[in-house]
Amino acid sequence: MSKKDLKDLVTTGPSGSAMFAPIRENLVEPAITLELEKDFERCIQCGYCRQVCRVYNTTFNERDCASGRNRIMKALSSRNIDFDKEVIIDSIYRCMLCGNCHEVCPVGIDTLEVFHSFRRESVKKGAVPEKLKVLRDSIVKNKNPFLESGTDRFNWCSSESCNEGHIAYNRGLELTKKVKSGITTENTEDIVGYFVGCTSAYRNNELVTATSRVLDRLGVKFMVFPDEVCCGSVLFRTGMADDGIELAKQNIAMIRELGIKTIVFSCAGCLSTFTREYNEIANGNLGFDLYHLTQFVPKIAKEKNIKIKYKKSSKEKPLVVTYHDPCHLARFCDIYDEPRELINMIEGLKLIEMKHNKKMAWCCGAGGGVRALYGEISLDIANNRLDETVACWGKINEDRLKEALATKADTLVSACVFCKNNLHLVSSEADNGIPVLDLSQILEECEFS
Repeated sequence: MSKKDLKDLVTTGPSGSAMFAPIRENLVEPAITLELEKDFERCIQCGYCRQVCRVYNTTFNERDCASGRNRIMKALSSRNIDFDKEVIIDSIYRCMLCGNCHEVCPVGIDTLEVFHSFRRESVKKGAVPEKLKVLRDSIVKNKNPFLESGTDRFNWCSSESCNEGHIAYNRGLELTKKVKSGITTENTEDIVGYFVGCTSAYRNNELVTATSRVLDRLGVKFMVFPDEVCCGSVLFRTGMADDGIELAKQNIAMIRELGIKTIVFSCAGCLSTFTREYNEIANGNLGFDLYHLTQFVPKIAKEKNIKIKYKKSSKEKPLVVTYHDPCHLARFCDIYDEPRELINMIEGLKLIEMKHNKKMAWCCGAGGGVRALYGEISLDIANNRLDETVACWGKINEDRLKEALATKADTLVSACVFCKNNLHLVSSEADNGIPVLDLSQILEECEFS
């Protein structure tokens, strides 16, 4: 059989232009069982994935949707085409790994696992973009992807800029020294560990500061880990898992050694990495519980009967917000209801949903390495997500019972630093821009009583 050109391979097949994605209840369980990384063999080229793929709906290139990528993998597996590490780069990495295609796949292909596996195998064959090599080298050497010194990770928590973080860091430093010296008898079960993450520590100090202040106002005794290193999310998502595993083992051992049983995250990417990869590395027995801030705050508020009120608005004239589901928090970790519960329990906020929400929420455009490698595509996708936010304003007008509400959402909120950054960047340059905030920033402006 003659070798086929990659371009010819992916431009054939049924059109999906007249198809609508099925609802989850109508999908069927797989009729056959394959190893997950070989699940692409069951792709029937129906085209449903085209309808929900934000990259495909920006580029209209068949190589960018799940069905086209599955076809490439089938051809590689059957040796109908050769693996060209230069030509195939875009097919591998121009995917946000958002998981929306899995939600609509009528044969239930686990596209997240398939595409993660595709990247891992491709990296082994040398298909690694130069930008990712730089990121990998920085993570391995500096324990962060920003080419920054590892010793600068906690510059944010000085007593002047964030006293709550400063106290938490010193608490962690003291406990770490005691444990390493072997003289500690302290009960650590009442101490909550806050895993900060690289992006908040090095680039978005406003989020880690807000989180520290919120935990303090809840009356939580918390610490940050002075020996924290990058969680490895970038490495796991881009196929460089071997290096990520070493970081995972280091973080797991650190937390276990300190005896901390509850870990809180403000970064959705860190949480999803702990939930997926770390749990797998630990054979499902991490030895500590994982919470995102949007889960932890409602939990503690209910346990302590704490009321939360947004100081900049009132129950009569609430701040109208619409919530963007981060892929790492939602489809990766199945966390949909808690952020909404949190918004609804804050007096002075009013939640209005976008058309595409929860399992069918559109990605912001920053995931899977797309923001770093294909910035223009990422921003186009973010712009489309903001357009949907604007569209949701009309829903408020349609609800005539809510006479006191404004005619449009005041703020777009999310719970992921990458979503916040990508959506904020586009919104700040748009004529109809809308403020974009992380939920931790909303909470920072609240009263707790």
